[in-house]
Amino acid sequence: MSDRLIKSALRALEAKGKFQLSQELRGYLADNAVALPGTSRVALGPKARRALIELLERDFSVPPGTRLADLEGLSRSDALSVTTNEKITRQGVRAARVAVKAAPGQVLKLRGSEIALPEGVNLDITVDDALNFAEYDRILLIENWEVFERIHLLSYAPPLELHAALVLYRGQPHGYTIGAARRFSTKLAKPVHVLPDPDPAGLHLAMTYPGFAGLALPPAEDIRNIIVSGRGVPERYLDQLPMVEQSLNACTDPEIQAYWTIFKETGRALPQEEFVR
Repeated sequence: MSDRLIKSALRALEAKGKFQLSQELRGYLADNAVALPGTSRVALGPKARRALIELLERDFSVPPGTRLADLEGLSRSDALSVTTNEKITRQGVRAARVAVKAAPGQVLKLRGSEIALPEGVNLDITVDDALNFAEYDRILLIENWEVFERIHLLSYAPPLELHAALVLYRGQPHGYTIGAARRFSTKLAKPVHVLPDPDPAGLHLAMTYPGFAGLALPPAEDIRNIIVSGRGVPERYLDQLPMVEQSLNACTDPEIQAYWTIFKETGRALPQEEFVR
């Protein structure tokens, strides 16, 4: 039985009234002599409901009373306490983990120990490891993976106070997730300086990030010079406006406004990979 079928069965048990019955679930019930009307939308009667609960427990060790919500956030090994199919969970392999490293030229400080990581290498840890990095007084959050990976090749010097910051990857929808990084930084509870894409969406990411304490971009005028030299992309700027323009116009942070003014005046924006190429 596939993970999709298990979820279809649980969804059927939670449905109130008629629901759309999948062909996979219909076939499974038919194979086990559970008769249902021939229409695509059906309602499980008491007998069919009891039979489906018993089948889930018999064939796949799904305990009676299990709900779809019980599967959220489980690791694959934890999922085996609910069913014999470890893939039933939506939790990604690294969904509760984050990637961190030291700033270039620094050692990584971990519970009183110092770890010298080679350039381009990071430490893979869990969200719950955040307090092991309490020696750090601030976080440098990097939006994109390649810049995080190649931070030692950064083409400009970040502000002096960030030279000894804990460098944290912001995450993405899959792999190291955005939510895990946010939980990690919230648990560590240090000021967060953000190195985002120099574009409207990047500014919005920074200013709305929990604990935001400032940007780690090159000086605003340097960004202007790069853009007017021909490196800026109009489509990048225009495509993002509908999502963030109102929020950026209302933002009163002078640092955010300095970059936002440049993007509006030039009508262009950049990817942050510009600074490690």
